[in-house]
Order: sequence, then C-alpha cells, then structure tokens
Amino acid sequence: MKRLAETPVIVLLGIIASCISVFAFFTDINSIYDFFTPNETVLSAKYQTPVSNVALAPQLPTGTMSPDWSGVLEARKPTLNEIRAEVPVSIWIENNIEVRDMRAPGTDQYPGTAAVGREYLLPVYWCASSADQLQQNMDNIETIFMVNGEVVPEKYIFNYNYDANDEWKCSYHAVVFSGWDRSQQYTLQARRILKVDLSDGQSSYQAGTYVFGLVISVKE
Repeated sequence: MKRLAETPVIVLLGIIASCISVFAFFTDINSIYDFFTPNETVLSAKYQTPVSNVALAPQLPTGTMSPDWSGVLEARKPTLNEIRAEVPVSIWIENNIEVRDMRAPGTDQYPGTAAVGREYLLPVYWCASSADQLQQNMDNIETIFMVNGEVVPEKYIFNYNYDANDEWKCSYHAVVFSGWDRSQQYTLQARRILKVDLSDGQSSYQAGTYVFGLVISVKE
C-alpha cells in the first residue's frame, strides 16, 4: 500500500525532470546544477571578446616621434679622409666639451653653438683594452643619433675602428651636420644602448641607455 501511495509523486517527479531536460536542450544548459548555479568562469569566457594574435609593431627609441627623417638638419656620412684630417671639426672640440665617462644609464647634456653655413662632425666612440673585447662589446651596443627627437637615418652614419696611441682599441660612429637655421635651436643626441652589462677590460658599465646630448644655439 505504501508503494502504491508514492506512485503519483514519482510520476510527478518524472514529468518535472522531463520538462527540465527539454528546457536544457533548447537553452544549451549542460546540467541541472548549471541551471541553478551557473559557472561564472564559463560565462565570462563565453562572452569575452577574443584577443587578436597579431604581433605588435616594434617600439621606436624613447623620444622618437616618427620613423621618418624630415631633414630638420642636413646630414651626410663623413669619409675616412675627412676624419683623419679633422675636417669638418668635431662639434665637441669646437665647443671645448669634455664628455664625461658615464658608468650607469642616464643623460648628460651640454650647451654649444654652431655657425650658419658650417659643417660639423658629431662622433661618439667606445674603446676597449683589446680587439676581441671591443668586438664583444660592440655586438651588444646599439648607437642612435637624433636631432630634435627624430632618428637620423642609418645611411648617414659612418662606423669605423681606430687604434688609439695608448693601445686602446676604439669603435667610432659619426655623422656630419650642416644647414643650421639661425632662428632655430637644435638638440643633438647620441644614444648608446647597452643590451647587457659590459666591461671594457678596465671599467664596468651597466646595461641601459646612455644619452649624450648637445643643445645647440646658432650664431652668424
């Protein structure tokens, strides 16, 4: 008698279960548990906007506004004969500037002048105690010249090695600038980016960006 009395309840439960199954089929719910307690992780993943897998464009050096050279100054590659003859003169020498040896990343900026109608050489160098040490260093150094925040094209940069009289081996990067406008002020920068900590065989230098700058006022 007891089992017969429970039969209507069982039938009723069966009908309810069938209704839930039909509802789940049309609403894409995987289980009764999901219906009453939806998984927030699944929901968020289902409705998030997919992330693009396109590679990001390479970043330009700090301070670079555009990869294009506007010709803010006239630039050209010097010849080895010009460098040996020291004509045109180095803008560092012209302004009696002794560049400090920086051992850690940072910026050194110096005031200077340039004359209308004249050319000046802007060189930077790195020296090491041996040719092998120099080559190892230069493999881990990037050199960038900039004028008023614009990167000077590589085609204007001359790279050469020079053995100093004190037996140091040196690598130079140099560019010639002209076309100074008397109404303008120019910020020249040579950036040396050390990709790793380096030693020149005597001193140690931390990885990072070293900026050697000149703020140039133009004179007649």
